[in-house]
Amino acid sequence: GKLVDNPDADWAITESTRTYLRSTVTEAVNEGWSTQMLEKEIMESAAFDKNRANMVARTEIAFADVEGRLIGYKNSGVVTGKMSIMADGHDDDDECDENAAAGVIPIDDAFPSGDSGPPYHPRCECDIIPIVGEEEENGQE
Repeated sequence: GKLVDNPDADWAITESTRTYLRSTVTEAVNEGWSTQMLEKEIMESAAFDKNRANMVARTEIAFADVEGRLIGYKNSGVVTGKMSIMADGHDDDDECDENAAAGVIPIDDAFPSGDSGPPYHPRCECDIIPIVGEEEENGQE
């Protein structure tokens, strides 16, 4: 729950850049922009080249998509669990493997990485799937 400065200068973000990104991503989500539209807007900022703008746009849209689906799953009253699935072609051993190996977990629980769902890192293409079933099947009451 606490932001920590990244010691890698390539990934470091100043507070003013963070504020710019927060407001731009919020506008993009509220207005239904595509990833390409958000990427273009970010690239027009002096702080980002095309590669970094693409990575930020994809990652932030993925965060918004997954969090929105989690809210919908919880509000549905029928989704009792979730499962993390890795993207095709996922070759690196990282937190994605651990989260997928956890199998089905209760909808309100965090995956082993501490995240409620993907993306677990920049450029993460993993996803979650809802699990519908009786609460007793997941050990809940």
